Amino acid sequence: MGGEPTIHPQLKTILDIARKHRFTLSMSTNGLFAPELNSYFNRILIESINFSYPQDQVKSQEMEIFRQNLKKTIFKSIPVVLSGVLYPDRDDWHQVIDLAKDFQNKVIVRFSMVLPGHQKSFSSEEFRHYIHGLARQILNIAHYAYENYVVFFFYRPLLLCMFNSQELAFLKSISPFLFDSICSCSCVEGTMMTVNPDLSCSPCPSLFLRGLKITPEITREDIRQDFRARLKQVSIKPLLDSCQTCNFFTNYKHHLENSTLDLAKNIVCQSGCFQYRV
Repeated sequence: MGGEPTIHPQLKTILDIARKHRFTLSMSTNGLFAPELNSYFNRILIESINFSYPQDQVKSQEMEIFRQNLKKTIFKSIPVVLSGVLYPDRDDWHQVIDLAKDFQNKVIVRFSMVLPGHQKSFSSEEFRHYIHGLARQILNIAHYAYENYVVFFFYRPLLLCMFNSQELAFLKSISPFLFDSICSCSCVEGTMMTVNPDLSCSPCPSLFLRGLKITPEITREDIRQDFRARLKQVSIKPLLDSCQTCNFFTNYKHHLENSTLDLAKNIVCQSGCFQYRV
């Protein structure tokens, strides 16, 4: 459940229905919900809760509410992910890792990366500068979290050219699972889909690519075929001029043009991932 479910007026009813049918739920929240809502949550019903750290300025009392809600969730043994957003020109990621330390590393830290979109007007040089800024921050986080025994990972895949060979070796030495690098456009495999209020659909929460409108005549296979064609059309365009001569992108493009496999499988080039097109 996302979109700040804690302010939904029928949240308790939704949880009661889930409990009745023995569903388990995952939830994302800004952590600033009323403390009494904690009584609704338990380990049997809630599979995990993602707390989005308030990196923008908040009042001290709001930060205390966030910490108390996080503490109560951990006390109930509900798995917690503490999420932060990584910017190339901001160092407030320290606050996220330090909070994880305060809770004796009983949370996993996840950083999402703000990436320039394919639809925005970025020159190749501006894009390269932006990506290198992210790479510098990623390395700083990796060193700091590793030294403080904080379990962490990065959400969204990476361009292989972001790091030199020594930097890549260091990151891989921490964990082979440091980066969530599998494209989450899993609608092409039939496991996930986002439905918009107007009944049009998107392939996943990470990519806003409006698809077919859901009607009684539309089948799930119709939706998959539509997204396969549109995702291929979008992702086959190179992000940088240097991609034109890059072996990774050449292989990726060949895969898209010739493979009969689903696009979410066997991605050859990270720079071709759909999530970079947001």
